[in-house]
Amino acid sequence: MWKLFRNLVLGALLLTGGFVVALWAVAQQQAAALAGQFAPWGSLTFASAGAGLDGVLHLHEVHFSAKSALLNAPLSARELQVRTPGALWLLRRALTRDGDIPENLGVSLIGAQLPPARLLGSNGEPGWINPTTLVPFETFACSTAPRLASNDYGAMGLVPALPDLSVDYRYESGERKLTLDLGASSARFASWHGHAEFSEFSPAVFTEAAARMVLRADLVTLDYGDGGFFAQRNQFCAKRSNIALSTFVEQHVAAVLESLKQHKIVVAESLAGLYREAVSHGGSLHLLSLPNPGVPPIQYRTYDPEQVLRFLNLTARHDDAPPVLFKLFFLAPESTAELADLDAALVHDPLAEPAGALVVHAQMSDASVAAPKSPISNGPARPEAIKPSVTSPSGTTAVPLAMSPREAPVPSPAIPALATHVPAATVPSTPLKRAVVESPLAAKPLVEVPKPVSAPKPAPVPTVPRGGESVLPSSMARPAPNSTAALVWRGPMIERLPEDDAPREREFLVVAYDALSNRRGTRVTLITAGGKELEGTVESIEEAGITLSVQRETGRAEFYVERVRILEIRVPRPARG
Repeated sequence: MWKLFRNLVLGALLLTGGFVVALWAVAQQQAAALAGQFAPWGSLTFASAGAGLDGVLHLHEVHFSAKSALLNAPLSARELQVRTPGALWLLRRALTRDGDIPENLGVSLIGAQLPPARLLGSNGEPGWINPTTLVPFETFACSTAPRLASNDYGAMGLVPALPDLSVDYRYESGERKLTLDLGASSARFASWHGHAEFSEFSPAVFTEAAARMVLRADLVTLDYGDGGFFAQRNQFCAKRSNIALSTFVEQHVAAVLESLKQHKIVVAESLAGLYREAVSHGGSLHLLSLPNPGVPPIQYRTYDPEQVLRFLNLTARHDDAPPVLFKLFFLAPESTAELADLDAALVHDPLAEPAGALVVHAQMSDASVAAPKSPISNGPARPEAIKPSVTSPSGTTAVPLAMSPREAPVPSPAIPALATHVPAATVPSTPLKRAVVESPLAAKPLVEVPKPVSAPKPAPVPTVPRGGESVLPSSMARPAPNSTAALVWRGPMIERLPEDDAPREREFLVVAYDALSNRRGTRVTLITAGGKELEGTVESIEEAGITLSVQRETGRAEFYVERVRILEIRVPRPARG
């Protein structure tokens, strides 16, 4: 009995040892195959490879050098883990020399060292995300250095380590659905998790343009979790600067907004408030996108960023608070700002105003939250003051101002267009740039611009002529000339999806401040330094500011906007033809 038991144990050990050796050989073969699959994009090297009984492939001391200029330095990691469906699947794949991409797979980078990039910081400048701690805007208003020093982290009781990254996907070939999960975490600092669901997906999207045109994004989410670092960083920086904790938070948010403006991005007021809450109280931030199914993601690159945001339908929330619209304004560089004509189609018709309209006069500023200094005027930011006064037969009534009215006025062809040339000396000191038009949840634009009617496309040319008729091979025969089917019959043909990569025109033009001089009645949209979008009709324009008129259901309101707070002036693009 003892001998039988001993033999069984020895046999099991031999089988296990043989299986482990086989897994080691399979790991070497699969690691080499993996490096070969990455060859078109770059060079993948590793120090050693192995596989566990759970089917996880391990590559140690991994380095990847990309051929593309997107990665200007190697990507390295202490370990690369490839999570496969199992050890038997790994053995079968090695024996059959199967090179197809599996339907379920997970990849993790342990101790990843990311290459420098603009988003992560480069050339000695602080980036938007620390590549080690994964914290956004870590040093803003706290230090002029691009990174906090090791002794700074030590004063907070923290020791940063290289982050871990992960990618998991699941492909359901029958339903043509792809689910993708991305993760990044740095212990006690921050964690990121992204989730995306795609429909009409097939592996052909990597090689065929037609497959990319039918691909659709159904759902995209992005979650950020604070590991307690925000509170520790706020206390440390406030103590070092000898200021109150709330003062540092306000300075930090102001520095972030100003940095984004330097990159031609203006954050909406509600979104800035959401970030302020996250920095003050920690917790998590959640972004949800329900993309427009009518626009394939491959065409996003042909649209302006504000239009892409509209297609994505992005909302954001902090913890369990109500969501807010994720709204950004993308300003145009000064060199590309359009000083275009404003024709009669863009001019307000005073006769379109309803009889007996109420008039509201208001003095307002877009700084709804007190800040130490205004980044535009270099002076103290004034709190927003709205003083409506309404005169009506029933008495005086306060009427709230509408920031974005959508009623388009009737155009007046009698008013001449504005001049296109603006002398350089008259351009305001505040650079005029380009921004977003409207939010995904906004109503129709100010002026409905008719789309040009394109000529009908010719029918595709059939490929194989036969018997004097142009039909495809193996096609059905043409029905009898006098039959009912002949009335609706159409020979089979190949219709290819258009590869539309041409950039679209923006829905608005960017004009200079002085281009509106003495042009009462022009419909404009103003982007302010505080992240507001003000839309209305120009009642008067002075050296110091603009008076706008806003049409509402209850009447007409007028309000004043200072010139120093205006970042950009936009007008709807006139209809062509």
